[in-house]
Amino acid sequence: MFLTLIILFLFLVNGEDIHYTTPNRQKYIILSNLGITLTNGFISFKVKAKNDVHFALISGSTEDDPLYEIVIGGWGNKKSVIRTFKQQSPPVDSKEKTFLDEGIFKAFWISWNDTTINVGNGLEAACETVFLEWTNPNGLLQILNAGIYTYYESTGEWIFYKQDVITAITTQTEKTIALSSQMTTERTSQMTTDRTCTSSQMTTDRTSQPTIIPSCLCPCSKMGKWSNLQSQNLTKEELAVLLADEIEAIKKELAVEKKSSSKYIRTITSSPDDRKSSKSMGFGAIVFMCVPLALIVMSDILNLYLYFTRR
Repeated sequence: MFLTLIILFLFLVNGEDIHYTTPNRQKYIILSNLGITLTNGFISFKVKAKNDVHFALISGSTEDDPLYEIVIGGWGNKKSVIRTFKQQSPPVDSKEKTFLDEGIFKAFWISWNDTTINVGNGLEAACETVFLEWTNPNGLLQILNAGIYTYYESTGEWIFYKQDVITAITTQTEKTIALSSQMTTERTSQMTTDRTCTSSQMTTDRTSQPTIIPSCLCPCSKMGKWSNLQSQNLTKEELAVLLADEIEAIKKELAVEKKSSSKYIRTITSSPDDRKSSKSMGFGAIVFMCVPLALIVMSDILNLYLYFTRR
């Protein structure tokens, strides 16, 4: 607990989210010590780091208890994995892709139930955002806590959202638990050959009745998260942090290549002008330039002719 207080700077923003920093150290910081509890098998966060973000789902209260380890942006921010032990164990699922950015907060969500762990992009669980998924047909450990750290010359800035911020997700989809609902026997048998994430293959983890995952997991998602942020009375600086990804995406969308701009194209091309006056002036200019040249050439030809005829 004391080490945690030394290495982390923890503060609350309007009671809705928790910010803190992890050093370059291979030791899990337990989230329960920071006032973050796991409920409904779902958690979302934003993190800014250049590589090797580690997140553990722990069956106890310390990193020495059995756990499942999720590495995002490992191997120089080139690969992400799920492991069944800390560090040494081989991955049970992996994805080779760049997910982190040292200068921009990136959003992720993690969900789990009795058999399955899902990891995806963004703050809202959605099937199409999943990039890591693992199902243990024998069942998972009971997840009681979680931990985080950054390592391999990487430090991390984190933002965790309290459960009441994502109430719409966790209550409306309580039986599906944000894509972590228990797979049917048929779905489990196809995992090795077909990992397509479709709602028709999901069932609830609390009943045996199949439940289709709704296309809109959060009722406010049709309006986006702007309405949520507007009601939180955040400062401009806090909004800039929370909307860093969206702002960067807008910048990239609005950016225009210099050589593709109309201003640059006009400097190297001539615009057509079909007016008769313009055409007349153009022909006049051509005649004005060609006649003197033709006279010079003709005089040279005449001199050459006289030269050969006099010999």
